[in-house]
Amino acid sequence: MPAESEVDPALLAAAAARVAAARDDVHAAAEMVVDQLPDAGERRTQELLDSLVDHAADALRVLTEELTGTARSLRAAAGRYAEAERAVVLQVHPGGADRGAP
Repeated sequence: MPAESEVDPALLAAAAARVAAARDDVHAAAEMVVDQLPDAGERRTQELLDSLVDHAADALRVLTEELTGTARSLRAAAGRYAEAERAVVLQVHPGGADRGAP
């Protein structure tokens, strides 16, 4: 019989949800940074400010992409561990659904 998993799929799913929420917040921050671009008046100062804002927004977008991938990976892992737990229950209790299988 396979060893029981020490990973709680519900915990992984909760972590995925938190990472997804963080991703949404970071995405909103990227949009806010771009929307709040002030007018500096002087051309060179404005170019530098535009560049700074663009870099900040780009960094936040990259972070958004990474958080998306992390959330996706956590959800996939939660699914795999949940499936492994069901398989163990079915091995221990053939016909599992009527014997307390999740």
